[in-house]
Parts: sequence; C-alpha cells; structure tokens
Amino acid sequence: MDLPLLALVLVSACGGRVWTAPDYCSTECPQYTVVEKHKDFEERLYASAQWITTKMAGTVISDLMAASSRLAKVATGADWPVLISLTNDSECWYSWFVPRDMTESQITDPSVKLWRRPEVSVYVRVFDGTPSIKSGRDNAKILYDDLKKAERSVADANAYTWAGYNTYLSLTHHNEIWMEKSQ
Repeated sequence: MDLPLLALVLVSACGGRVWTAPDYCSTECPQYTVVEKHKDFEERLYASAQWITTKMAGTVISDLMAASSRLAKVATGADWPVLISLTNDSECWYSWFVPRDMTESQITDPSVKLWRRPEVSVYVRVFDGTPSIKSGRDNAKILYDDLKKAERSVADANAYTWAGYNTYLSLTHHNEIWMEKSQ
C-alpha cells in the first residue's frame, strides 16, 4: 500500500477528524475530545501526554519562580501550557507540556521528572484574568459546586489542576481548572 493511500485509510478509520489545537493554544497542546458540554463546565477526555514536572515547595510566587527556573534549565522552549496541580492546598506540582521527542536522559536535575500523564477524563471550567493561586482556588470551588449541582462526581474533591495557556504578562489570559472525573 502506498503512503497517500495509507494516510487516507487512517483518516477514514478515525472518522475523518484530525485534531486541531484551539485558538487559545499558541503552541503544541495536549489533545482532547469534548465529551459533554454544560452551561458552566465541560467534560473532556485528554489523550496521554508527556509533561516535565517538579514539586513546588509552597504556593507563593517565589516557589513558582523557583519551579519554573528548574524546568527552564531542562526543557528549552517547552513551557506552555503550564499545569499547577494542587492537593489539599499543600502538595503542589508545576508542569510544562513538552515535545514528544524529549527523553529522560536529557534531565540532569533530580527534582525534575518526565511524566507521561495517562489518558484522563476531566471536568473543565474556563476563566480569564491574571493567573494566581487564589483565582485557581476560587474557580476550583466554583467548578466543584457546579459539578455537585449537576450530580457529577470527581475522583478527589481536594485536588485540582490549574491550566494556563498564556504568559503572566499577556494582555489576555485563558485559564482552566481541571478536576478529574470519578471512575
């Protein structure tokens, strides 16, 4: 079978759809499918994706800057989108989406890990404004309350992820709160 015919067969097998990154994503982004849209949130199924991650000492700006600096030394040019994952407002991880070709051997800092996030279903709330831990916490509470009203359950009510797609100094910001769907 020649290459163009093989490509046609593969596209046909996938329903003819090719994933296109949304407008708010200026670089390569994790691929997802919208499973269900609601007035205040949507359910998405994210494909497995590779991230580079480091644990933050806390949730103040100096902790964020230190985590960003650690990742910048390892993953040049791989910084957006950014994830900040919090559990119980105490354990905090900072992650950057990375190109597919990055390998563990490129990481020399023991506090930085290459992480393959498995396929996951999440509920997503989109919000704008300058990103902050407080805005993330506030929007996580709003999302959780909306999910309770819609009779949806999450894997851990004390865990959420803030996803940011724009640098802090951008004039506009597309932010998201993700809460993992209960299985």
